[in-house]
Amino acid sequence: MGEPADVTETGQKKKKFVMVVDGNPKDALTTSMILQNFGYSVTTVKSAEEARTPRKNVRVSTYLKASVNGTGTGAEFVTVISEQGMFVKTLHPGPLGSKQTVSFSLKKKIIWVEAMVLYAYGFGEDSAKDPGMGMKFMSIEPVDLALIQTYIQESFSAGTPEGPPR
Repeated sequence: MGEPADVTETGQKKKKFVMVVDGNPKDALTTSMILQNFGYSVTTVKSAEEARTPRKNVRVSTYLKASVNGTGTGAEFVTVISEQGMFVKTLHPGPLGSKQTVSFSLKKKIIWVEAMVLYAYGFGEDSAKDPGMGMKFMSIEPVDLALIQTYIQESFSAGTPEGPPR
């Protein structure tokens, strides 16, 4: 495989996006991990029919420091974000249906949201999943939503979402 990332005028690598279509979850996970090691941003689906279905909400991978209910342990991060919600990686996910207050830093601004837990994975429950919770925004300031929308748009046009600290 060749180098997946082009270099932009500012010297940043531009990430390439790949969709893996495979009905076998183990094979899809293995292929995804290999591609991610080569620097690709990977989305997996189970069938070609699912791949042709457009998403209503674009989600981007990210790595934003977060706090849940003001008790951040330093181990919480928003790892996926969309206009409708986010996935918060945490060792202590809230119960399904519960409302949580989450704050995270985006473009040097602290964003506060009220969100409902739609799904959660505890540590060790599913070896293929990060511990954390998928959440739907219930309350967010319009200016903060606009910032998220801009971030998502810039992530696709620049191809360089914020990565983990080095």
